[in-house]
Amino acid sequence: MKQEVKLRFAYAAFAYVGAGILVAAFLIPFSQGARAYEPVNSEIEFGSRGADVSALQTFLASDAATYPEGLVTGYFGSLTRDAVVRFQMEYGIPAVGRVGPLTLAKLNALISANMGIDVRGPAITDAKLTVSGQQATASWNTNELAKAKVFYDTKPLVMLEAQSPQTEPVISGSVQSDQSLTLSKQISLTGLSSSTTYYYVLEAIDAQGNVSVGAQQTFTTQ
Repeated sequence: MKQEVKLRFAYAAFAYVGAGILVAAFLIPFSQGARAYEPVNSEIEFGSRGADVSALQTFLASDAATYPEGLVTGYFGSLTRDAVVRFQMEYGIPAVGRVGPLTLAKLNALISANMGIDVRGPAITDAKLTVSGQQATASWNTNELAKAKVFYDTKPLVMLEAQSPQTEPVISGSVQSDQSLTLSKQISLTGLSSSTTYYYVLEAIDAQGNVSVGAQQTFTTQ
């Protein structure tokens, strides 16, 4: 039986960790910005061979957590099957280990948008909050283009984890948002009560819908 040969490709790793944020490292091809992935044109499974398998492997290798071996051989072996299972779990697709209709549709939607695999929320860095009288301004940066929200209340915020991939968690309290996709955010909270302690969290959402939420913190108005 033909085996997958270990041919490795060069990838650049970037890991960002912000205070109170859990962010995994990810790998992307050096040329991702100018690269177009080839579509997968047919359903494929263990034992399949050919150009569609190579296109699938090249795309899966855009994320080392999904396909750590990064092998592009044109043969759908056990390593590729394991990578397909990880991809399906990441995107909430039944983890059957073959490229059926649902997986094929998701793969080609991402490929047509010239995206690699992206299931990680933006890294929030340089976060700070300043208070002036009865107004507070939160600012922070992200490692990728993102929208932003600030949730706040005079009592501890209640956060319920999202029930499916690429959806926001449910967070109590009032919210101010910025729906523009930028790398730097600044959101002001106005009309606050004087001499009052507020609880708040920062949220960032990238273009693919991946969400990062900061640790709950407090500030006190003047």
